[in-house]
Amino acid sequence: MISKASHHLSKNEYERATTLYDSALHIMQGKYPLAFRYLQAAKAHAMNGEVDNAFFYLRNYLDKGWIDAKALINEPMLMTLHGNKGWDQLLEDLSKKNAEYSKVRQEIEQLGFYDQVLRKIENCMGQDSAERAYFYLLQRVQDAENLKKVDSILEVHGWLGMSKIGDKASSILSRIVLHSSVEDRERYLPVIEASVQAGESSPQDFAILVDKILLGENQKQRYGTQFMEIDGRNQVLTIEDPETLENRRKALGLSSIHDYLQFCGIENVTIETLSDTSTLSYFIESRWNE
Repeated sequence: MISKASHHLSKNEYERATTLYDSALHIMQGKYPLAFRYLQAAKAHAMNGEVDNAFFYLRNYLDKGWIDAKALINEPMLMTLHGNKGWDQLLEDLSKKNAEYSKVRQEIEQLGFYDQVLRKIENCMGQDSAERAYFYLLQRVQDAENLKKVDSILEVHGWLGMSKIGDKASSILSRIVLHSSVEDRERYLPVIEASVQAGESSPQDFAILVDKILLGENQKQRYGTQFMEIDGRNQVLTIEDPETLENRRKALGLSSIHDYLQFCGIENVTIETLSDTSTLSYFIESRWNE
């Protein structure tokens, strides 16, 4: 529904877009909405002349994530709302929220840069080269430093979900935990799980963390997020109880395994391939060789 709504919005078919956004966001019930979806719904309603509904979604947008005030003011599809008393109140509340969380959000996004900058050059080095070995050493040092800074931030603020720092920064926190030691991953796992249940963190980030922890312990993954190249093609690593996989993914708020794997470019997956233990064995052997 979200995808179809976005398509209709891009085609200036605002009435159809509003209907689909309303239905989809009602079904999601605030669970990991990605704040920009509320913005898109607000645009559709504003262009359809439904001011109250537009403000309803803008208030949700403000509550669920960080907003760039300048971008919001300059958004052409929202120009019809300017001058409305609801618009002035929205900007006032936005200013207060940004003043409270803007600094910590910027700090976290800077950590996100540190987290990724080395990883972007990883493939420039030979697989078994001395350069790559040294690169991994630098990466571990940087990852540990990133987590140390995250620990200090969270000691002050507690776990920061999307409604306080937005989708991007919240996901960066999960990613930095993902790149930490096994002990630190397990330390933060229940914290992130609680945030997901509250609709404040990405269920996909949580699922990846769970699967990474399990595979790190040479166990089958639970949500099917991990795959690797085997015999020249990407294959899903062994999944525990694949018959109930869809139920687990749905309960967490994830898309179907078929849609996820299709997005990742993996097709023709069956229950038999998902339960095939040879992929897990290959993964364990590869880790051992490293």
